[in-house]
Amino acid sequence: MAIAWRDTLKTLLPQFEARACKSQSLHHIFVEVAEDEPDKSRGPSWFSRSSKNPSMVDGKPKYGKWDWCSFGGLPGVEIGFREPLADERFDESNLKHTVRDGSGVVRAVKIAVKHRHGYFCGTPSEEASAFESLATAGAIALAGASDLGEHFLAPDLSDLFRTPRGGARYIFGEVPAVPDHFVAQGWNAGVISFKHGVLIDLPISEKAPGAGHWTVLLHRLGWRRMAGSALLAERYAWHENVEIAWDMLSQDWSRYSEQLTKQFASISKESYYSVLGTKDTPLDVNLASAFAIQMLLADLSPAMSINRTGIESQTDYSREKWKCCTPRPQRTLAREAISDAFQPHVGILVATEIERQAVLKKMLPPKKRRNILRVHSGSNTYFLGRLGVTDIVLCMAAMGSVGRDSSALVTSEMLVSWNLPAVIIVGIAFGKDATKQEIGNVLVSDRIISYEPQRIGQAATEYRGRELSAGGVLLNRFRNALGWNFTTPNGRKCGLQIGPILSGEKLVDNADFKRMLFDQFPTAIGGEMEGAGGAAAAERNKREWIVVKAICDWGDGTKTNHHQEFAAASSVHLVEHVLNQSGSLDSLIKRDGNG
Repeated sequence: MAIAWRDTLKTLLPQFEARACKSQSLHHIFVEVAEDEPDKSRGPSWFSRSSKNPSMVDGKPKYGKWDWCSFGGLPGVEIGFREPLADERFDESNLKHTVRDGSGVVRAVKIAVKHRHGYFCGTPSEEASAFESLATAGAIALAGASDLGEHFLAPDLSDLFRTPRGGARYIFGEVPAVPDHFVAQGWNAGVISFKHGVLIDLPISEKAPGAGHWTVLLHRLGWRRMAGSALLAERYAWHENVEIAWDMLSQDWSRYSEQLTKQFASISKESYYSVLGTKDTPLDVNLASAFAIQMLLADLSPAMSINRTGIESQTDYSREKWKCCTPRPQRTLAREAISDAFQPHVGILVATEIERQAVLKKMLPPKKRRNILRVHSGSNTYFLGRLGVTDIVLCMAAMGSVGRDSSALVTSEMLVSWNLPAVIIVGIAFGKDATKQEIGNVLVSDRIISYEPQRIGQAATEYRGRELSAGGVLLNRFRNALGWNFTTPNGRKCGLQIGPILSGEKLVDNADFKRMLFDQFPTAIGGEMEGAGGAAAAERNKREWIVVKAICDWGDGTKTNHHQEFAAASSVHLVEHVLNQSGSLDSLIKRDGNG
């Protein structure tokens, strides 16, 4: 039984692939609507369900990519109950959605029913019917599996393909006498209130597994944005003509304009639409199914769920443009031979050969020069040139913030030697959460948290490291890096995330230690080794600094070098994009007296 579903999916894989080769234009949009927003069930404003009469070309119907051909209900989100949050308050507007005990205390909050609709688009309905027959076979195989809880995608699989159940029992607060029979009546919940608690029995109806379950799975796997997989889905919340990525609604918008804040505050997170691929370049559902099966057949245990090296290591970077280009020629000059006409305005600090090579590949010679200039000065070697339109000096430190060639010492020497107003610490980092971040995502520091200074007590460890805030001008420029676009080999755009970054002397590759760090610093978005030293040196010299590093691994015991070049190229590409904005650093340069 445990092996049957794998055999079925192996049989379905070439069938999905064959259908994808014949027609790569059967697209799918999935709409989930909250109980109190039924008007949104027809989808966003750009999606029209009225295209029943497609144009004819050579006697055949010609569909647009979002002209719908078939639709139906998807597995819904059933009613449920949860405990009230510690700071949750109730008034007349939401009290009707609560259950109170005998003393009047709210013990349970109703989770509203949500409605889901799926729409097939882009081809005649016969194509959708053919897909649905294969999708139903896959759903039935998964619904009969006994070992989904052992799979690294268990949270998605077990929820969608669980064994049908008759009901659920909720107990909140103190319930001294639990009945041994189900107290629900028909399809209505049964509620027993006690003095300091409530018991709720809730009937649960389940739809038989079918194509709807399979398409929901495709979207769920696409939301995970698993590195190395071309299966992706985009989820958007909307209100009238204002749309925003669903994940961004949880962000703090207070730093943005009042108008923008009001616009996004009007959007409910309870309703959203999801498309396979993107709205502009949708992904055929047959091809998406083939990608999903490859992920499902990956023989990974739950312990490997964050790592997913079996999938990530398949990424082929060998033909990427950034991989194939070579650095420009260099010429060595004495420090005294550098003309006063060339004054670098930004220092770039790296700590590995891979990071230095990524910068050199993007560097241009100084104006009126043919070569990158290499200068030996003191204990350091510097590379002079341009990144974008900005004159820079590049230097490599040793890994870490402490030691003879550490980031702290090298940054200080570079700032003083070249009279720089700012330094950018560039390279690779480990990510916090593989379910919410991706390889190649660039982490930009608004703060650096030094986790090394500690007081080791008998009962607990107390972290005493400082938190240093990144330079205001640099942070503003990276926060407004509009139009930046760097992609993976499968076309996925790398993201940019701004937040606190951990920094310490340890090369983190241990799941338990990593978990301990993020438990202590839950707002941090990732970690690295040189930021604390570079930031401290810049602060001491009263210069601006920022850390810009991309995720190359997850620091969880499965570290490899496979993604390091890609991550380094991603971070450097973002830095080049920012430094290519004419005048963006003028306020820094003039403030420091350069230029």
